[in-house]
Amino acid sequence: MSTLASSSGRRLWPVVAAVALVAAAAATGCVRMKEEGDFEELGLVGASSEPPPGLVRPVAPDDLMAVHDRGRLLHQLEKTLRMAYADGVHTVGDPGTEALLPLVDVDPGGRSAQALFVRWRPDGQGNLPNIDAAHAQRWLLVSMLLTPDRVLDVEILQGPLAKGSHTARRVDTIAAAAERVRQLAPGAVFHLLDLYEEVPADPDKPAKGTKVVAHVYALSADSDGPDLEVV
Repeated sequence: MSTLASSSGRRLWPVVAAVALVAAAAATGCVRMKEEGDFEELGLVGASSEPPPGLVRPVAPDDLMAVHDRGRLLHQLEKTLRMAYADGVHTVGDPGTEALLPLVDVDPGGRSAQALFVRWRPDGQGNLPNIDAAHAQRWLLVSMLLTPDRVLDVEILQGPLAKGSHTARRVDTIAAAAERVRQLAPGAVFHLLDLYEEVPADPDKPAKGTKVVAHVYALSADSDGPDLEVV
């Protein structure tokens, strides 16, 4: 089994299967509301030879430059996640639930990033709904610069995810991966980061076009746990 080395020296062990749902509580702060419909959904289809927006190229194990670039991207994504909690979530306060999921993105140049947090609210008896896109609510968007490190904006969101949207598919992908990760490393806490690769639908038949393959990277939140790649 091959492994992928990150820029921080970690080794990612692939698991064929693709978050920790975390609690957050902090001091209150001032943010502004984001209105419904302010975001355009990210497309997954493109006609050029370049991957469509939101997609990355596959990494061949013997392509050292591609391996390095993927490791650097994972480092940037995890850095974005930490900043989003420290300077975003913790300035807003209690999200009203223990089921909170961040979706993290870094722009291709690695200069800016954002983390979209979705949540699942418990009912009057304290029971959580199913952890899936159909029951998720948008909660918080944290936008930031990575060079230099600075949070630019923290916005309160509202409303459900659009059915069938790219965001909804991401949530369901990560939620499915979470169960597999719990089976492999029960009790461990991970930062879960999702990436999507455009690959040939059939390498021997180019006319069949391409398909999208999800990769969820489960990076240990401490130095003692394993790092996993769920595909």
